[in-house]
Amino acid sequence: FYASQGDLQKAEDMVFKFVERQTGFGNGGWGVRQGADLLGSVGSWDAAERLVRRFRDSATQSWEREQIDSGIAEKYIESNRYESIIDEILGKEAIKGRDLDLLKSILTQYQWRSQPERRQAFLERICRADPKNRDLQFELAPSYDPETQGEQRLAILNRLVAEDSNNLNYQEQRANSLIALGRSAEGLETFQKWAQEKPLEARWVALSRLLQASGRLSEARKALEQALETADPSRKEDLRVQLATFDTQLSGGIGQRDAVRQAFEAKKDQQSFYGLLSVLIDQGFDDEAHALFLAHRDAGYLEQYQGD
Repeated sequence: FYASQGDLQKAEDMVFKFVERQTGFGNGGWGVRQGADLLGSVGSWDAAERLVRRFRDSATQSWEREQIDSGIAEKYIESNRYESIIDEILGKEAIKGRDLDLLKSILTQYQWRSQPERRQAFLERICRADPKNRDLQFELAPSYDPETQGEQRLAILNRLVAEDSNNLNYQEQRANSLIALGRSAEGLETFQKWAQEKPLEARWVALSRLLQASGRLSEARKALEQALETADPSRKEDLRVQLATFDTQLSGGIGQRDAVRQAFEAKKDQQSFYGLLSVLIDQGFDDEAHALFLAHRDAGYLEQYQGD
């Protein structure tokens, strides 16, 4: 009413008081979103921004803070509102806490809205503003198309590996990038050398994935065998299943079935039971699957209401 009468100041004062009351009632997140949307609907976007700045940090509950930031993200993406708030955050020496959460909310909404180009451009802005944030740099790398932007992708991963050479994800993705660029030998040899420097199960399993994706199946199997040798005893049954699954892809389902059954006999838990049941069904061993179900239907492995 006040806005329709041309008295925007009264309209703004009323909305600010409304948000103050809602904050006192513990509804700050909802109140800020409602108040900002109302001010925006009458064209008072400067007032809406002042409102958000004033009350953004007043919310005490995490869900309230998420509500406020989600509203900022929506309007920023839809109509470039609250741009000065975003610019202020990007101008800080280090981006963390609530500020980082807001930027991640914007990235998430770009993804939900299927806007990869805008998401990539915004992520590039964040990384330029805070180049020390490795998590965001690592998130930026796969946004580049491996065929047309492969060198940009590789440059980021090379920097990350130089800063933290023990990070498995960095090393594996760099190898994948080299393979995508047609430099398979370099990518695989570099990763294999890194795996041999500190033989660990996770490194050998990753090498096996890379080799398998490159069609070097016999070497991929040997890498899995190395993983089995170096694995903690509690992990060996799972790796035997992986090895049998690998063999199954080449020769049929018997090896995988036997390995998964051995894992179930060793563990006797719900996960291994369902793992065995799924393999038996998927590989066409219907009679064995039915017999397994009947033998263990009262053993506590079945989820509630799933017995029938």
